[in-house]
This record gives sequence, C-alpha cells and structure tokens, in this order.
Amino acid sequence: MITSYQNRNPAKLNEFMRSACRPMHRHPKKSIAANSGQGFGKKANEAKDDHHKYQDEILNQRSVALAATDILARLLHAEENALEVATEFTGSLTEEFFHISSAYLQMAKKDADDNVAFRLERAIKAAMEAKNATLRPEIQLLNKLLGSETELERKQVLNTKQAGETLTMNNYYFFNLLDTMMKDVDRQPDGPQKVELQEKQQAVKSAALGRLPPEDRAKVPDGGAKK
Repeated sequence: MITSYQNRNPAKLNEFMRSACRPMHRHPKKSIAANSGQGFGKKANEAKDDHHKYQDEILNQRSVALAATDILARLLHAEENALEVATEFTGSLTEEFFHISSAYLQMAKKDADDNVAFRLERAIKAAMEAKNATLRPEIQLLNKLLGSETELERKQVLNTKQAGETLTMNNYYFFNLLDTMMKDVDRQPDGPQKVELQEKQQAVKSAALGRLPPEDRAKVPDGGAKK
C-alpha cells in the first residue's frame, strides 16, 4: 500500500526480516597486543564506531519489526473489529508495517495455512482502509485503482464525480505520482512480479486517462500522458 510514495526495493525484504529477527551476538574482544603498532588508537576507534553503527542499525530494524508485529497481533486478535482497532493506530500503519505484514501473509500462503492467511488478509485489509482514510485524495484513488483486479472494477472506481476531480487536482499530481512509480518499477530487476506490476500500472494509467475529457487529457504532464 502507498502511504507517502518512496522508492522501495522488495528484493531486500527477506534480508531485512532475517537481520531484524536474528538474535544479537557480542563481538569477541581482540587482544590489544595483537593490534599493536602505529595508528592503533585511530583504527580501534574506527572499528568501535563501525560496531556501534552496525549495532544501532540492527536494533532499529528489530524495533521496527517488533512494532509492526505487535500492531498486526492486535488486529488479528480483534477479528471482525479490526477496522476499529486500526483507526486507533493509524500513525503506526507505516509502509514498513504493510511491507512486513505482507511478508507474513506470503509465508502463510507458502505454508498453505488457509486459516492464518484469511485472518492476515482481513487484518491487512482493515489496516489499509483505516490508513487510506488519512491520505491525500490522489493517493487514496491510486491505492483503490491498484487494488482493482479487472477493467470493470477500475471503471467503477473512476466513474464518480469525486474521482474525476481528484485526477485533475493539484496540477494533475495523480499522474505525476503514477509516472514516478512506473519509473521506479522499470528500474527493478526483471521477473514475473515486475511484469505483473508494470501491466497493472499501465492499465491504471490508461483507465485514468480515458476518464478525462479531451481538454483535460491534453493538460496532463508528458510523463503521465504517454501511453
């Protein structure tokens, strides 16, 4: 889900999850005698700084993962009332939360655990609905369109007065946002997931441009108007 668009690299998810969840180990202390020589103090300080940076990064990743897991657990426990709970924690429903929650969902599907997958999907859907209500209109509309599976569903989303107004507001920001996303996806490594996302983005752009009257379509920035 988009909350405030940034370039994301899904390929790093597994690496992040492993580093965030693995137990921390202390580095063995080295003998001072083994490091004797000119410049020892400087090298020792640099090594110490690097260790602290590494430790801080791991602690931060662990903290993010644990916070996301805690919120997800609350939503799972709430079951049918997940939306009500999600609205209380919209500030914690970050892109990292959805990234990690999606990882858990993929794990459940891979393990063929239908019950857990169903509960996770319900929790994530509630979180998305709660978070979406707090976002700027262009991002709300783009999320709805990217979540639509068919051309008919996209037309239904766009066939409202509010959607038409959203497409043109703020100097056609919707199309600038979509164009930025498409360029980011183009730079990702090739694979089935990339192709699927490119096709969906192109379908969304075509549907959105088709919703505009000709006079407005001509005003869309070049990046958004290209087909």
